[in-house]
Amino acid sequence: MDAITYQYNLDFAAKNKELNKLHLVTYLFIIIFLILEIIFLVKPAFKKLITKNKDLRYANELLALKNKEVDAVKSTVKSQNRQLESKSSFLSKQKEVLKKQLDEVSESADINEVFIKNLTYNMRMPINAMIGMLRLLDRTSLTD
Repeated sequence: MDAITYQYNLDFAAKNKELNKLHLVTYLFIIIFLILEIIFLVKPAFKKLITKNKDLRYANELLALKNKEVDAVKSTVKSQNRQLESKSSFLSKQKEVLKKQLDEVSESADINEVFIKNLTYNMRMPINAMIGMLRLLDRTSLTD
């Protein structure tokens, strides 16, 4: 009986070793399958992420270039604005000077108008008097 038990234990140990090897091989296949699945599922996702990252970097570089262009345009606009403000200040001063000159010319024109009115009045009176006298002389006959 000991021989049968011994043989049974040897057979059981051999079968147990085969099962352990089979379990080990199965575990290895499962691990390899999981690794391949991860590679085939995750790798495309990583590729997409890498592509998106490259696209975002390119877009970021374009935005940086556009920002530089905008800054250059801003500085140009600021300098032109300063020039326009100085021209506006100059024109405001010129406007004040021209307004003063216009007031002076208007005042002198008023004075000139009064002078011309007085002059023509003072000239018309003697001329009208002379014309009146000439008409009187023309109507009357000459006597000794």
